[in-house]
Amino acid sequence: MTKQEERGHFMKDMIKMLDQTLKYERHEIVEDGIYIWVKSKRKILTCPYCGYKSRETHSKYHRTAQDLPISGKKSIYRNSEPENVLP
Repeated sequence: MTKQEERGHFMKDMIKMLDQTLKYERHEIVEDGIYIWVKSKRKILTCPYCGYKSRETHSKYHRTAQDLPISGKKSIYRNSEPENVLP
């Protein structure tokens, strides 16, 4: 197993421990930070305003969050979240 594959398995396990609803997609280490892409695994979405549940999505939005440094580098999480269709 290559170093890149080892890092991928580590990141996948770390994301799983942090949030069971997220799926690790990939990561990239650049000079100033570690960028980690994750995706929601939820199949049924609930509207936070009216409580309507739906399996259909009409769009996706992207969130970016910054966490504590890892090995002195910024850690940035990029999450692709689906938005549900309301009746």
